[in-house]
Amino acid sequence: MRICVADIPMEVETTDTAFFARRFAAYAANKDVPPQMTMTSTVVPHIEVPAAEEVWGCHNLHMLRLPDGRFCVYTRLQSGHIRHLTTYAPKAERADIQVSPPADGNLTPTDYEYVYTGQEFAYRLGYLGGAVLHGSAIAYRGEGVIFSAPSGTGKSTHTTLWKRCFGADVEYINDDKPALRFSDDGVTVYGTPWSGKTDLNNNLAVPLRAVVFLERGEKNHIERMSPVEALFRMGREIVRPYSDMTLEKKLADFMTELTQRVPVYRLACTMESEAATVSRDGIFAGK
Repeated sequence: MRICVADIPMEVETTDTAFFARRFAAYAANKDVPPQMTMTSTVVPHIEVPAAEEVWGCHNLHMLRLPDGRFCVYTRLQSGHIRHLTTYAPKAERADIQVSPPADGNLTPTDYEYVYTGQEFAYRLGYLGGAVLHGSAIAYRGEGVIFSAPSGTGKSTHTTLWKRCFGADVEYINDDKPALRFSDDGVTVYGTPWSGKTDLNNNLAVPLRAVVFLERGEKNHIERMSPVEALFRMGREIVRPYSDMTLEKKLADFMTELTQRVPVYRLACTMESEAATVSRDGIFAGK
């Protein structure tokens, strides 16, 4: 199927066509536009690792360089089972994913397809000068705010508070993995169909007003972060490949420029409605 996400036209083929047809429906694109990325995802009972030079390895993740110049990344479980293998061209313009879920795992084959297709999209976006940030993104009166933090901190709860408090002024962009790209006059945040466990995503593109890192607190308080601290926190939440140093460098440059273009805040907050008001007033002071 042909889709367009964050202004990147893509051709995507998956094993579970029904699930992805629903997920991708809002991102359907004109088939006459040439794709800037091609992805295939196949569920198989067994994966064979090709014979090639290993260029990187850490724990259960390994990276090979194939004779034709492509790269191959795979995950080997302690049992020896190969859970996934992705072969991709330099700059990730094409990615061929194989998944073989273990019989005793908690995730379905479709779950794995969903995770790895989203991951490969993030890598391609990185090569094109953008990034995917782990966070819950909303638009408030046409401007985007991303609330980021480790899983379980309360990102989705906080954006729900915004929707409850400010109603029609708030639109959901993406509840887990919004995309970011630079524009002539700033940064644009995009919805993507990869939104974690929820369907909270919309095919929107709005200027990014702020990035906010959440922390649990007894009182609600928001403050601007220093560039160094902002970079440190962002580096933990940007979707990045630990096996591709070229892309790591591009994403580091992206984060540096992002923190120069967009305010980054720390928000200590409760789960009360006042938290939404405090964060809104801090981010949109004077508007």
